[in-house]
Amino acid sequence: GGGGAVTALTASQNVLDCFWNLAAEDEATRLVAADELVRELLQRQAEHEADAEARAAPLGDDGAGDAAGPSGAGLAALPKPKRLEVALRRCSPLMI
Repeated sequence: GGGGAVTALTASQNVLDCFWNLAAEDEATRLVAADELVRELLQRQAEHEADAEARAAPLGDDGAGDAAGPSGAGLAALPKPKRLEVALRRCSPLMI
């Protein structure tokens, strides 16, 4: 998957339909929409993580790690703004 902001023009029609269906009066329709949306988000996140691993670009000169960022103790040692940056970099644009 590519990068960049996800908008109504770039999101899949399925994702957009899910949001409409989440507002439906029928409970079964809402449940199906919620399930489809979660599945789509998980799929997009997995694709994003695979892309991030393939790129493995540095976050900066501070040694904070690759595109996925540090984890565990390394993540906890970072200042809060940097931890937030790492967390956002780990998210698919569709999630944000």
